[in-house]
This record gives sequence, structure tokens and C-alpha cells, in this order.
Amino acid sequence: GKEMGSKYMKRVSVLGVLLVAQIALVLVLGKRGGHASRVPSPYPKVRAGEITKLAITKDKKTVALVKDLKGAEAQAATDLSIAGDKKKTDKPDPWRLAVPDYAADAHAVKSLVDALEKASFGEKISAKKEWHAEKFGVDDETATKIEVFAGESQMRVALFLGKEAGGRVFARLVGSDEVF
Repeated sequence: GKEMGSKYMKRVSVLGVLLVAQIALVLVLGKRGGHASRVPSPYPKVRAGEITKLAITKDKKTVALVKDLKGAEAQAATDLSIAGDKKKTDKPDPWRLAVPDYAADAHAVKSLVDALEKASFGEKISAKKEWHAEKFGVDDETATKIEVFAGESQMRVALFLGKEAGGRVFARLVGSDEVF
């Protein structure tokens, strides 16, 4: 009925935001040749397995994903009992949407956290705040904001992803004017 339709639309918009973030990160990772040499990441490296929460904001809508630690423990125990001494099964960690509370697509989240771990940056191209919106799309209003937490909700990375150009995406750390 009506309630079901509303839930479905919420899920569709949540998946849309996730997809935008995933595509943007894959573009950031664009490994095509011919680009300027990579520079050290301007943010502290974070391993995919350490990430416990992601918050993705686009058009003033935020999707928060949290690693389902109880689910991960249960899955690990099940994997052990099934596999015995055999190699661990390659299931992604279970994740949940914070609001509304329901299971997230584990494979989509896995590709997102893997992309965050592997993200590389090209050269710094600007520090002019007046160019953030028009040229790069990394301003606070229009960019996709990604916040990454590890451990007990410790903020590790917060960045804005903007326009795409030549197979790469413009990125800016929250609190900095530098655009990569």
C-alpha cells in the first residue's frame, strides 16, 4: 500500500545517493594512463577493514551506513563453522543503513570502502575558493560530501567530490580550499 511505496521511494533515493558516491569514487580512482603523476594522498590512509561508518551527503540528503558489528561477528562464526580449516569465504562485511534501519547492499558498500582505501590523488590544481562552485563543483552546496569513520566513530576522512573531467573527479578536503 501507501506505506510500502514510501519505503520503496526512500530506498530508491538512498540507493541513488550511494550510486553517485560509488561512481564518483571510481572516477577518482581512474587508473587510465596519461594523467599527471599521482601525489601522496592529502588525507591519512584508511584501510577498508577499519571503516566502521560512512556518511554520504548530496543535495542536503544524508545517507549514513554503519558496519553491522554483531552481524559481522555472527557471519565470522558461521564462516568458521562452515569452512572448518578451509580458506575463509569472501563475503563482504554486513552493513546497515542508520535511518531507516535496514540492511545495506554489502557488495555496493564493499566496493565503496575498497575505493576509499585505494583512492589516489593527482596534482593540486587550485586553492581559489571562488572557483570551488563554478569550475570544480567542490563547494559545500553542490558537491557530494563523504565522511569516513573508523573505530569508535573517529572521523578519518571528510571530502567533497565535484565535477568529472577527463576520467577524474575534482576533490577537496572539508576545511581546506585546495582542490585536487
